[in-house]
Amino acid sequence: MYYFSLLAAATFTVISAQTCESPHFYLNQRQVGIDKNQARANAVKEAFLHAWDGYYRYAAPNDELHPVTNSFSNSRNGWAASAVDALSTAILMKESKVVN
Repeated sequence: MYYFSLLAAATFTVISAQTCESPHFYLNQRQVGIDKNQARANAVKEAFLHAWDGYYRYAAPNDELHPVTNSFSNSRNGWAASAVDALSTAILMKESKVVN
């Protein structure tokens, strides 16, 4: 998105032949929101683990969980599509319990 906005700003400047200011960037913005970002990351991990526990409990070797009825279906021929998809997420989140 950042690159597109710079390209659009440069294009519109050339077309209109007027000067425009470049966007302002705050380099220390990441340092300010560390606690907020950590809280968000923890909330995402909790949501992932909640979803994984539901899948593992009610639909473990099957493709997908139907959370309202706690049932499952095999729309992808039974190769555990949800587990395969969740594996990369668990690796990124460093959740060794889920990966193992």
